Amino acid sequence: METEYKPTMIGLFGFTLAGICLFALYYQTLTWLQRPETYSPDPRREKIVLTLNESYDTEKGRMIYKGLDGGSGFKMGVVIYDLDPEQIYVRRISNSQAEQGFRLLDTRFQLINAKKKKIRFWRLKEEGPALAMNHINPSSELDVRHLGPKVIFGP
Repeated sequence: METEYKPTMIGLFGFTLAGICLFALYYQTLTWLQRPETYSPDPRREKIVLTLNESYDTEKGRMIYKGLDGGSGFKMGVVIYDLDPEQIYVRRISNSQAEQGFRLLDTRFQLINAKKKKIRFWRLKEEGPALAMNHINPSSELDVRHLGPKVIFGP
């Protein structure tokens, strides 16, 4: 007696599920490979990648990666717009200090890694005060007690 292969619902379901899994794996691999080097999943920090002599502009000035400083640190050139936009001030930063976090041009950074021709670090975004009127300087002339909490802090 010859047995004839009859496709069953379980076999068809398994074949479809395997196809979906392979497609999902292929899609995830492609999106991971095409993700930019500066990708950051955390909205409170921005990933910055600089090659040798490449600059990064902030509100107060410009930072330029100048390479490693021996084996224990790196050099950053800093241009301060308010002082002299043509002058580059070189700052040496140790790796241990940079991994803890450092501040340049009124901006906080944290080192990811530094190599001979490339540096990667996080730009940490500052958390401001939680009050709604934090932009107003307190003075004796300003009296908001009559406004009430709904007007000051919002609905």
